[in-house]
Amino acid sequence: MTRENNKKNPRNQHTDGVFAQLSDKQWRFVTAMVENPSFSKKDAATYIGLVPDTAYRWPSYVNEAVEQARRNVHDAALAMRKQAVLKAVGVKLALLNSDDEAIRSKAASEIIEWELGKAATRADIDITSDGERLTGLIINLDDDDGD
Repeated sequence: MTRENNKKNPRNQHTDGVFAQLSDKQWRFVTAMVENPSFSKKDAATYIGLVPDTAYRWPSYVNEAVEQARRNVHDAALAMRKQAVLKAVGVKLALLNSDDEAIRSKAASEIIEWELGKAATRADIDITSDGERLTGLIINLDDDDGD
């Protein structure tokens, strides 16, 4: 969903805002609640290894996120993916501070390639046929004379 679409549809802005506030534990909780519709908050918290009181103390936006995710799993999945991409980029950026030069170099190269594209590599082209040079006619397609 593009930013432009979000501006036109306040529901999407609201959904993105709710999901953007979730921590990793809260995302796991929301996922458990969506995957297991019969779960209570206690069940979902226990299922993901949390003390149930934790889920009951969370702000109301967590409950709202559960309801939004149940209504529109696709929006929830996209929001989760966006958060994961941000986290992954953060990991790559953190690698730039590694004590290991090889790790720093690899991370830097990957980041540069994401932004600028891969550097062109030189390719050797064989213009022979079984060791014999091929002859041919060169046609200039940009010839304005029409010849």
